[in-house]
Amino acid sequence: MEPGPVFLVLIVAVIVWLLLREVNAWYWKTNQIILLLERILEELRHPDREKTPQAESRQWACPKCQHSNPNNTFKCEQCGYNLI
Repeated sequence: MEPGPVFLVLIVAVIVWLLLREVNAWYWKTNQIILLLERILEELRHPDREKTPQAESRQWACPKCQHSNPNNTFKCEQCGYNLI
């Protein structure tokens, strides 16, 4: 077998694998969970950093309805969408 078609099949397989990986990460919200865990870890490492008035007034925007929610909520107050 010639190296050209093998190389092409390998490239297509890698692209399909990367696309399926992104779909899987989106479905299970892996990327959002990682970001949340990184933020929690940062707050645990530097607890005094979050005591500023600006940090307390931070709001979460719901990705579904764009409603502003307090930073201590896990579900949207308007539509009930899971913010985690």
